[in-house]
Amino acid sequence: MNLFRSAPLRLRAMFGRRALESDMQAEMREHLDRATERFVARGMSRDEARLAARREFGNVAMLQEEARDARGMRWIDELKGDLHFAFRYFGRNKLIVAIIVGVFALGIGANTALVTVMQSQFQRPAPVVPNDEALVLVRPRQRATRIAAWHARGFSNAELRALATHTGTFTHVAGWLAHDAVLNAGDSIGPRGVGAQFVTPNYFAALGVPLAAGPGFTQDASNLESQDDSDLAAVMSFTIAERLYGTATNAIGRRVLVNDVPVRVVGLAPLGFQGALRNMNAGQTSLWIPVSARADIARVSARWLTDDASMEVFGRLAPGVSHEETAAIAQLVLARSLPDSATRVGMSRTAQVFSLHALLPESGELIAVFGALSVVGLLLLLVTCTNVSSLMVAAAVARRHEIAVRLSLGASRARILRQLLTEATILAVAGGAAGLTLCWWLLR
Repeated sequence: MNLFRSAPLRLRAMFGRRALESDMQAEMREHLDRATERFVARGMSRDEARLAARREFGNVAMLQEEARDARGMRWIDELKGDLHFAFRYFGRNKLIVAIIVGVFALGIGANTALVTVMQSQFQRPAPVVPNDEALVLVRPRQRATRIAAWHARGFSNAELRALATHTGTFTHVAGWLAHDAVLNAGDSIGPRGVGAQFVTPNYFAALGVPLAAGPGFTQDASNLESQDDSDLAAVMSFTIAERLYGTATNAIGRRVLVNDVPVRVVGLAPLGFQGALRNMNAGQTSLWIPVSARADIARVSARWLTDDASMEVFGRLAPGVSHEETAAIAQLVLARSLPDSATRVGMSRTAQVFSLHALLPESGELIAVFGALSVVGLLLLLVTCTNVSSLMVAAAVARRHEIAVRLSLGASRARILRQLLTEATILAVAGGAAGLTLCWWLLR
């Protein structure tokens, strides 16, 4: 209850300090004047009466300080004094302040830029792909015997279709295979090498990435074996379509040759889209083609759909489904696809589930880069902290005389410590602001 009663007084003390100071000084003057008149009435001269009144009233400055303490807002005056003293000290020692702020800026700016680059390259989804935790990458692993080492494998078409039947776990299951291809759009440049992906028709829908233009693939995802004219279609990247036809939308309906096979452009990928996974290499995928057309375009046996297990598979999880549950379902699907002869010799399969934008454990080179950048960041922080602490200690040693004088005048050790903390906070804020400015410039 006392807290609620004192709240209005504290608010007034914070926002009406000038008025309260004026009222306090006027009240004390009134007390002195009344005491003076009382002593004058006793026969003293006015000067003697004034001195007697002051002796009776006490130390005015001390009483004012006690009144400010009673209001609970003395810390505002002390903070203002600390700030004023700190800026006066900085004005007298511009060089040491500039060096400390500069070291702060280099350490904070470089580390912030480094962490930002690391996050953008390793911890964010691929461009245009939504940052949706429901999107997961399913990675199978296999070992030939019970004592053999695990090695990565892909999904076969049959396994992908079996995975898609678990509608309680997935709302979408899609896959792709990457290939190099030769694109001939009939322009003056002629054939050129491009990156292509053979994808299931629900690839873009599963990712939640709408096409920039065109109807896209209309074939049902479960009917991967069908071979009709709709298979010989492609979604083209926005960048290469713009390069070929000036205006990207002019590519819709055009027929191009992919590995000398006529293919009709039925859609445009959004600008900047590279695929389901962030492409750490400079090359971008330029074409997305239905996976059922792989036999014709990639010149592989038509039996690859049943014999090959090389598809990368991702899915969109149903609400409330965990990665562990998904991995168990995937492992069940993979185990069922094992022939009895393989099971008898000890062959087994398992699966791992990752967020689609996670850094994959088998990406050895990427993990090495990630680790190296982390070590560099820690070393930068260590060097920055060591240099700043050394400079602060050197500055404190140079101020021994000043601190000794303040202690001799009655300042407490806590008061001196608070002054030094105020100065350190100002330097840290200034260094942080300069570091963020440097980070912005480095990122640009």
